[in-house]
Amino acid sequence: KLYDAGRLNEPLLDTIMANTRVPQWCYGDLQAQVNALLLGEARLTVLIERYGAELLLAAIEELRRRSEQQMRTAIARLPNGVYHFSDCLDNDGIDDQPQIIKLALEVRGSEMSLDFSGASPQGRGTVNMSLSTTMSSVYVAIKHVMTDVPLNGGCFAPIKFTIPKGSLLYAGEASTVGGYNEAVMRVVDVVLGALGQAVPGLAPAASFSTLNVIIISGSHPRRGRYVMYGFTGGGNGAGADIDGLTHCNGSHGMACSQPWEIMEHLYPVLYHQVALRVDSAGAGRQRGGFGATYRYELRHGPAVASILGDRSRVGPFGVHGGQSGATSQVRFLRRDGVYVPPMGAKDEHIQLQTGDIIELSTPGGGGYGDPQQRSREAVQRDLDRGYLTAEAARRLYNYEAK
Repeated sequence: KLYDAGRLNEPLLDTIMANTRVPQWCYGDLQAQVNALLLGEARLTVLIERYGAELLLAAIEELRRRSEQQMRTAIARLPNGVYHFSDCLDNDGIDDQPQIIKLALEVRGSEMSLDFSGASPQGRGTVNMSLSTTMSSVYVAIKHVMTDVPLNGGCFAPIKFTIPKGSLLYAGEASTVGGYNEAVMRVVDVVLGALGQAVPGLAPAASFSTLNVIIISGSHPRRGRYVMYGFTGGGNGAGADIDGLTHCNGSHGMACSQPWEIMEHLYPVLYHQVALRVDSAGAGRQRGGFGATYRYELRHGPAVASILGDRSRVGPFGVHGGQSGATSQVRFLRRDGVYVPPMGAKDEHIQLQTGDIIELSTPGGGGYGDPQQRSREAVQRDLDRGYLTAEAARRLYNYEAK
């Protein structure tokens, strides 16, 4: 509806912009999407003119066929069997009960089936998922370990699903799904956990798997009305022969937050600290990556904040004897005292004033293997770099600092 025969529907665009709090930013996002489509159209037109539609369609079908064949070959290398794994979200933001994601993954010949019948029912909160989002999350996890298979529709033809409608992972039409990103990352972790049971060493331990999105809205003294959207990184899970990476993107994408200097320029905040979170990595023969600590101040109030995150109750799991990474921690240091969200990392309508501080510590990744098998040199290196305290080295690795 936005364009009609190439002509912009300006009344519709005006209506859309009038219904957002930050039209200047939304207009830029919308135009970026339109330009991407126009570029795709232009590039496809060049291919059609050069090779003809019939040959181009035949090539697309051949690519799809080859990807399916390669994926079937990759699945056939896995041992036949049924592999179970489960994890949970802290809560849905309204009812303070764990939201379970339980998986039975079956490998039979060159096909794989995933049964999520054990998932929690859809909740009143915002972390529900649509069917297509759940399926996409599974595909992301599988592509994390089967990296050589070209990515197209044929790649996923051998993969079948059982996902009950009305569950957390296949919510009905009346459900809210705005916080689906938190559930997406948990599905990725669960699928990787099951694949790691099929072939030890194939998949890593769990990553931090929460964006911990904090939104602050108010009025800037020079720029007027603003909505600040900030998300965070954390530690990745360790692999069979490698430590987890530190302060990374979420497992489902490569989006990066804006530089802190830009955030300070656009919004009335001042960052006091963005640092590696000491002792946050899950211990193991290979340790997880470290999370981060963010600390910033609201320079001009009043403002209203909300947070949508997770991993505040159960840290990212370790595998094969590895330990879990640290959980999320969120605090608002207000003039009337310290406020900690009662549901851990989900809350809304948090009132802030000038000088109030937001503190957020993100999870570390899970560890891989028995911590007592970690090399003494690796433990001492983390101590020397300040990643690990002497007390944690004794407790986790039975190691005395030199």
